[in-house]
Amino acid sequence: MKTLGLLAVMALLIYSCSPKSGASSSEKFAKYADSEGKTLFMDKCGRCHGYKLPETRSADKWVKVIDRMAPKARLNADQKAAVLTFVQQYAKS
Repeated sequence: MKTLGLLAVMALLIYSCSPKSGASSSEKFAKYADSEGKTLFMDKCGRCHGYKLPETRSADKWVKVIDRMAPKARLNADQKAAVLTFVQQYAKS
């Protein structure tokens, strides 16, 4: 009985760690024009957070998020401005 329980737990762990079907990040972001900000956002921000689409937050909210996270992502001032321009361009109204 213990073996069956252990197998069930292992199967659940394997399933939960397997890649999920659905659109890839590049597919999700294909609708946005290519830009330095888009590339930086995908490379620097998406690496740790998954990919939050710009329209998930308002332009004002993105300012706060980018101000807080830019140092952690090691963005310089120009990179920070490019990312902010990108997310604000597509932010929800």
